[in-house]
Amino acid sequence: MLGSAAVAIGLDVHKRFVIHQFKQRQLGCAQTDAMLRKASQGRGLFLRFSGQFRGTWKNFPCGAYYRAVYLLYPLPVLVGEPSQLINPHDGAEQIRQAANFDPDGAWLLRHGVPRELSYCYSDSGNITVTMQAAAPAPAPQ
Repeated sequence: MLGSAAVAIGLDVHKRFVIHQFKQRQLGCAQTDAMLRKASQGRGLFLRFSGQFRGTWKNFPCGAYYRAVYLLYPLPVLVGEPSQLINPHDGAEQIRQAANFDPDGAWLLRHGVPRELSYCYSDSGNITVTMQAAAPAPAPQ
């Protein structure tokens, strides 16, 4: 009887915590994927991450970047200069450093990423997401 109670409690804890967290994470990934596809509209994408991502969001920039690269392949996904390679060993730090990179519309168009998706992490722990298309530079008169 005691063994049955222990198994029942163990299954309940697993269901409430492990499976619930997995479903929440899966839902977050599905939302991120949908946003990445919508933002790219079949073209390359520039990702911008601003603010100090902390707590459970600490690794979000790196995860979102790698998801975008995987989902949008073979389209380009950039967070900085194309020559800057983002690798698994220090990718999070490279993406964090790229937050200061602020290209204009002409640069985005030249590098095949005419759309920008920005994630801004606030001090209150909220993330604001904005999408915009790069406007070409005005022609010289």
